[in-house]
Amino acid sequence: MNSKINFTKKAINFFKSETVLSIAGLLALISCFFVKPNKDYLTYIDFSSLSILLTLMIIIAGLSKIGLFSMAADFIISRAKSMTSICISLVLLPFFFSMLITNDVALITFVPFCIITLNMAISDEKVLNRYLIAIVTLQTIAANLGSMMLPMGNPQNLYLYNLSKLSLKDFVGLILPYSALSLVLLIVSCLLLVKFNKKYETSSIQRIKERSKSIEESSQDMTQKKDLPLVQGLVLGLLFMIALMTVFHIIPYYVSLTITLITTIFLDKKLIKEADWALLTTFIFFFIFIGNMGRIASFRHVINSILAGHESLIAILASQVISNVPCAILLSGFTDHYKALIVGCNLGGLGSLIASMASLISYKLLTAHNKRIRLNYLAFFSLANIIFLILLLIEYFILNF
Repeated sequence: MNSKINFTKKAINFFKSETVLSIAGLLALISCFFVKPNKDYLTYIDFSSLSILLTLMIIIAGLSKIGLFSMAADFIISRAKSMTSICISLVLLPFFFSMLITNDVALITFVPFCIITLNMAISDEKVLNRYLIAIVTLQTIAANLGSMMLPMGNPQNLYLYNLSKLSLKDFVGLILPYSALSLVLLIVSCLLLVKFNKKYETSSIQRIKERSKSIEESSQDMTQKKDLPLVQGLVLGLLFMIALMTVFHIIPYYVSLTITLITTIFLDKKLIKEADWALLTTFIFFFIFIGNMGRIASFRHVINSILAGHESLIAILASQVISNVPCAILLSGFTDHYKALIVGCNLGGLGSLIASMASLISYKLLTAHNKRIRLNYLAFFSLANIIFLILLLIEYFILNF
């Protein structure tokens, strides 16, 4: 009896922690009753996208582990001369870094950095919480919007870019107008935030400078004492360049994956475990579900009729419920209007907390720091996301109608 209870508890906990994976697995299993498993299942899976994604996960985990992104952030913040420049720096760091290291890695790296920085800068608890809620929300929006600029910025981009066979120029040209407006909106938001809290800015800058000085001193000590991170950084940088050549269809995916795995085994085999295997498995489950359902004529006809001419809007709406990564995989099985899906799935990362799974990372990190502000954070997060989504939708309608 106890074993059954423990199993049930474990199952519930697993579902809570890996909700999307669990749902994807259940859908794949149900679809197997309609289309019996056979060798055709292998044709469902996009091994190229999965291999590139795994390669980038391993490399980014390594670069993060040696502290490259934190050092870059510290360097930028140490040059800040006002609270305005601090806020803008904290928000734009994930915006630009997410283009290369993905939105979730950017948030894992810079949200804790933001929490530490603001705690050092602001002594008043109410003001601190106000800044934390606003800046972490803007960091999350920045990571989700910045990551859409390049194919390797997030999983759905990498998948749809590989599927669509677009050139890098065409992909960037498609997304650039939305990224440009996003950048402007983020900067304006930072300016408004500081303006409304101007009277609270007292000794914040002095505290930041003190922290920056200690960071520079510790960084110099680390550089003098350790050469290994430098060697690892060079190797990982080379692997990253190889991965980029795969993304841009210069090197076959199986070549870059093999090189990365072999190198990682000698460099630090623990990096392989740090890849998001749950996300990769989720992709596989959705591939199976979509492949099976696509072979059912009636289901395919219904989805095709719903999507026809409304791919972007349907993607935005669907992302609010199932998040934009599975949305990209699901809808791509029923339309070849990939440009519309790319725009829709990227803009669809705004809105609800689960519209982009990366948003949950910020929520978990912030609430782990201070559980008392989670309701205020959710309220501000929802409002800010809706405003950004509405403004970007206005741009979408202007550009397309």
